[in-house]
Amino acid sequence: MSTAVASENVLELDCVTKTYGGEPAVENLSLEVRDGEFLALLGPSGCGKTTTLRLVAGLETPDLGEVRIAGSSVAGQGKTVKPEERDVGLVFQEFALFPHMTVEENIAFGLEDDDNGRVDEMLELVGLEGHRDKKPDQLSGGQRQRVALARSLAPEPEVLLLDEPFSNLDVSLRVRMREEVRRIVKEAGVTTVTVTHDQEEALSISDRVGVMRDGRLEQVGRPEEVFQTPESRFVADFLGHASFVSGKVDEDGVSTPLGKVGMANVEGLTPAYEGAEVDLLVRPDDATALPPDGEADGRIIHRRYDGPSFTYRVELPNGDTVHCMHNHTESFEIGDEVDVRLELDHPLAWYPAENTA
Repeated sequence: MSTAVASENVLELDCVTKTYGGEPAVENLSLEVRDGEFLALLGPSGCGKTTTLRLVAGLETPDLGEVRIAGSSVAGQGKTVKPEERDVGLVFQEFALFPHMTVEENIAFGLEDDDNGRVDEMLELVGLEGHRDKKPDQLSGGQRQRVALARSLAPEPEVLLLDEPFSNLDVSLRVRMREEVRRIVKEAGVTTVTVTHDQEEALSISDRVGVMRDGRLEQVGRPEEVFQTPESRFVADFLGHASFVSGKVDEDGVSTPLGKVGMANVEGLTPAYEGAEVDLLVRPDDATALPPDGEADGRIIHRRYDGPSFTYRVELPNGDTVHCMHNHTESFEIGDEVDVRLELDHPLAWYPAENTA
C-alpha cells in the first residue's frame, strides 16, 4: 500500500553507475521524478534506458550511486532492497500474464489479501469489467496490455515502470493504447517512468522527457522544451528531421542563405556573439517550400508524402540541406527549384558551427 511522501520527488537516482564487463551501461546518472509525474526515458538502442529501469526495479544493482523511492534508499551505500519489497510495479514488453489464470486472477495475483473490491476497481479503471473470466489467449493485444497494467497498479505501488510497453502492438493500436495508458496512470495518480526509442510516443504522452546517450542523460525537460530548444546536436537530431542552417552573427541577428533571422528569433543570442559562425536548428514546421520568385533558394533532393502535407528536403547553394513542408495546394518534384520561407512562431535553437566547434 502506498504511503504519504514528504518529498515532492518520489523517485531519485543519485550519481548511479552500472557497468558490464568494464563498459558503463549507465554512467553517473542523476534523475528526479516527481509525485504523480509521467516521465519518458528516450534514446537509441544501447543508450542505457532499460538498464536504468532495471536498476530502479531492483533487477540490477548499481556499482556506484544510490536509488531512493519515497525518500528511502533501496540501492546504494551498502544497501539493496529486494525487488518485491520496493513498492514498484513493472509492466514488461511481453506483458507476462499467467496463461492459465483468468483476467480477474491475474489482477489479484499481486495482492496480499483476496481483495475483490480492489480487483473490481482495477477492472473498471482499465475498462475490462466484462472480461474478468477470460484467459489471456481470449484477449486482444490491447486488452492484455490493460490487464498487465491493472495487475501492476492493484497493489498501489509508489512507482510504475513501463518497459517499451507498446512495441509489440500494431501501429494503429499503439497510438490508441498510449493515450489510454496515460489516462489510466493519471487517473490512478501513480508516478510513472516509461522507456522507449519512439520519439513521437515519448513526446505525446509524457510530462517530461529524458533523452539518453551512451549511458548518460543529455537533457531532461518538458516535451516542447526538449523538442524546440535541444541542448545538444544529438538531442536535436534524435528527435527527428533536424536541419542545421549555417549563418554568421551580426548586430541585428544571423545572416543565412535563407535571409536574415532577427536576434529575437534565436534562443539566447545576443550582440556579444557578433562575428561568430553558428548553425540554426530548423525543423520542417519552421519552413515552407514555395515556387521561386526570381533566383531560387535551392532545389528539392527528396520528397515525402505525409498525408496532410508533403515534406521536402531542399539543398541550398552552400551545401546545407533543410527540411520544409508544403500543403496539398501545390506539390513539387525532385529536382524542382524552390524558395524556402522561414515561418517562426518560436525562437530557434543555435549551436557553434561544426567547423568551429
